[in-house]
Amino acid sequence: EMRLNLEILDSSGYQINKFRAVGGGAKSLKWIQLKANILGRDIDMLTIKETGCYGASILAYSAYLGKVAKKISDEWVRPTKTIEPVKKHEIKYKNRFNSYKKLYKSLKASRVS
Repeated sequence: EMRLNLEILDSSGYQINKFRAVGGGAKSLKWIQLKANILGRDIDMLTIKETGCYGASILAYSAYLGKVAKKISDEWVRPTKTIEPVKKHEIKYKNRFNSYKKLYKSLKASRVS
């Protein structure tokens, strides 16, 4: 589904070239590599993994200092590593995704309301 949403955004003129990994899945290099292969996009690993509380602290600090939250985020949150798609796997997932789209389209067409 994420690949489908990405394709819709691309065709609408909103191209996303890179993602940032956050949350529990961001702790697994294998999981991030799989996502990069499927999406065909780079994914940055960050200095932080759990962003909810971190975001709240950035907003609080921003309010306290009167500083723009984006600037604080740029200072505090840094990429540590960029995971690039492995071409041979990316091609394999692209082919499977094309099969998925055909199946999805035919199932949607046969759906009874």
